[in-house]
Amino acid sequence: LSWAPDIIHCNDWQTGLIPLYIKDNYSWDKLFANTASLFTIHNVAYQGRFGHGTLTNAEITNDLYYPGGPVEFENTVSFLKTGIVFTDIINTVSETYAREILTNEYGAGMQYVLRERQHELYGIINGVDYEVWNPETDKYIPHHFSINDLSGKSRNKKFQLTRLGLPFDENVPLIGIVSRMVAQKGFDLIAQVMNELMKLDCQFMILGTGEDKYENICRSMEFYYKDKVRAYIGYSNELAHLTEAASDMFLMPSHYEPCGLNQIYSLKYGTVPIVRKTGGLADTVQDWNEYNSYGMDVGNGYSFEAYEGFALENAVKRAINDFHNKPVWEKIMKNGMARDYSWRKSAEKYVELYNKAISKRRG
Repeated sequence: LSWAPDIIHCNDWQTGLIPLYIKDNYSWDKLFANTASLFTIHNVAYQGRFGHGTLTNAEITNDLYYPGGPVEFENTVSFLKTGIVFTDIINTVSETYAREILTNEYGAGMQYVLRERQHELYGIINGVDYEVWNPETDKYIPHHFSINDLSGKSRNKKFQLTRLGLPFDENVPLIGIVSRMVAQKGFDLIAQVMNELMKLDCQFMILGTGEDKYENICRSMEFYYKDKVRAYIGYSNELAHLTEAASDMFLMPSHYEPCGLNQIYSLKYGTVPIVRKTGGLADTVQDWNEYNSYGMDVGNGYSFEAYEGFALENAVKRAINDFHNKPVWEKIMKNGMARDYSWRKSAEKYVELYNKAISKRRG
């Protein structure tokens, strides 16, 4: 190509060798003498770990492989660790997750490596494409609506419930879930309090696939509570959009969530998120009751900290209670709809990190 990039933006373990190649394998090539790198971690649990033979296959010098060395991790060659060690700047996909992965609970063993570089570790929330996820233009929903005219949201709810064969009552909240059905997404908590949730005056629309036991729990919820629950085991892009547009609330009780996107979609659609306060969920969802207790009416959802079923249940109850106070509920909806999580804002922050990396590389 005969041109030198100012920066190479590497994403996850699959690109973890690039910073090493720039600084070692191709250090002789003056073309890359000023090329910096940014390494983005989307999920620290995915570490790209391979056997010792990878050193030869990947042309990594044996001098870098020793206990605690820059490419060695628990007797394997880790591409993730390699990227962390050799890149100029590191970031992950939310400020809270950037702090969490420094801890023993969330670091997946990589926390010790990251702590060595914590002053060069940043968090930037993922952006969303509002040309695709926008209730004013969404091609998958029958009734468009906006922050200035919410009437279409109730019509979407009625459309969705009628289509699903569930009774429509504007005073009964519909709670949506679009997720992989796995413990990491909090389905173990849902299983803990399933019977208690079914006693509440609300309905559920659940969409996704995952572990058999959680799929079967969702099927049983629909079987035993035919007037309250519909579970679609599979994935439908149309149904995902409809669920966002029609639901009054959106449940995301994740054990950990580096960023999360569905809570951001939900905010745009006036679908009030109920989340566990972790990772990107903590950065994008502000608990209405918590902020209201400080005299601030800026909350846009509900959150809980303890990874316990009762904490999830309590958050859902608080949301349902406020749902019946229509002026308060509309305020919460509009607080969320007014937020801007477009890629434009995230891109501006990435440009800042590019400049940091370039400055560091060039000294």
